[in-house]
Amino acid sequence: MQTYMPIGYKMVDGKIQIDKEKSKTVKRIFSEYLNGKSLLAIAKELSEKEVLNANNKTKWTHCGIGRILENTKYMGDEAYPELIDKVTFDNVQTKRNQKKNQLWRKANRKKSQSLFANACVIISITQ
Repeated sequence: MQTYMPIGYKMVDGKIQIDKEKSKTVKRIFSEYLNGKSLLAIAKELSEKEVLNANNKTKWTHCGIGRILENTKYMGDEAYPELIDKVTFDNVQTKRNQKKNQLWRKANRKKSQSLFANACVIISITQ
């Protein structure tokens, strides 16, 4: 259960509405990610430009960017108006899964290469 209001929304007269200013930041995050920027690069740029996050602070983290990119509320539901269209959201999820799989394969390849890279094989024959 979500206990906070995602960035890009605000409460007005008991209804959740799009916050025009902060919604630009959310759209920018989705767009920049699809255009090849890393989560860390996006966070660093937003922090440097002193863009306010959901807590009205200027400190952004790659984890916070990741949470924004995976938040399904941005596609809209019974309470939240649509901020990001489904095609864009799905494209971001596909790209994130591809990156995750690439990193996982690289990490496993490094582990398997380094596991026996400097090992000597001793064969003992006993009769």
